[in-house]
Amino acid sequence: MSANARILYLPGILVRCTKCKVEQERSAFGVNLRKANGLASWCKACNAKAELARGRRRDPGRGTRSKQTDPKSERVVCARCYVAQDRAAFQANKRMRSGVTSWCKACTRERAEELRQQDPERANRYRLQYHQRLRMRVLEKFGSRCNNPLCAVPGGCTDVRCLHVDHVRNDGYLEKRYGGPAGGRSRVSILQRALKDTTGRFQLLCANCNWIKEVERRQALALSEEL
Repeated sequence: MSANARILYLPGILVRCTKCKVEQERSAFGVNLRKANGLASWCKACNAKAELARGRRRDPGRGTRSKQTDPKSERVVCARCYVAQDRAAFQANKRMRSGVTSWCKACTRERAEELRQQDPERANRYRLQYHQRLRMRVLEKFGSRCNNPLCAVPGGCTDVRCLHVDHVRNDGYLEKRYGGPAGGRSRVSILQRALKDTTGRFQLLCANCNWIKEVERRQALALSEEL
């Protein structure tokens, strides 16, 4: 071990910061073996303030992100576009102190589109993996079994390859055509709503039972039109 390295660990010695002029413990300074005492001239706190100031000069919006962490604030500053917007413009995120994501929905979509154009194959692969994970979570929520008591498989089909998310009230075709209560007509949007649903709007049916139910719905619709 060099002499400079041994100096770093001498206890009880205070060092004076050349920036704030305050004498502090050696642990408050960064390591710089080019100096005689083996420590940086500025303390860590002064270095952090200087780094933040340099970042603000490069990016005027930097440093305003902390304002959005107030959970009581009705308006949130997006960490990407630095525009104060209503909380409805952000996705919910319980892990954040503010309760919402740091980027607004518009910036998130814009960034996702940029990544998709940069590497379409990677974007498609990620979308497929996300859909598969989401589908498995929905299947686990509903027991991974066909809910039709008259299913041809005793006890209900459990083959995940043929299980479908069914709308109990037969309004699935309307949701696919016009979107759900929160918008979105894609399969991912429907799976997300099924995962969050607590009203019993969704159930699992095997492909056979699901198609039989659809045929019965069409027959009932045709009969009502004739009458």
